[in-house]
Amino acid sequence: MSPYPWLVLKPVRHVESFAELTLEEASSFGPLTRRITMAMTEVIRPAKIYLSMYMEGANAAHLHVHLIPRMENTPSERRGPWIFEYARESSATLKNLGDVAFATQIASSVRLLLNQS
Repeated sequence: MSPYPWLVLKPVRHVESFAELTLEEASSFGPLTRRITMAMTEVIRPAKIYLSMYMEGANAAHLHVHLIPRMENTPSERRGPWIFEYARESSATLKNLGDVAFATQIASSVRLLLNQS
């Protein structure tokens, strides 16, 4: 995976499209996404965070949103939609390309910030 871990958000209730969300679910999704990206930005300090939404796929027939930090040193061939090459590479080699301890540390720091707000 990317040198920095990314987060995947999905609704608590299984839905396959954004249109299936209740008004309350849809109304809370944006502010929650904002809070999480703000916390990720404070902890990771990326150049930007990509948001990519998928509503279905071969392995994930549900709504989910990828929050992907893009660092200044991310190679140009891995920017924008090509950031997903990290995931394809991991899948093709059947190897976790990320550092699990580092990801756990970042997740703990993001969680701490979210619990403080």
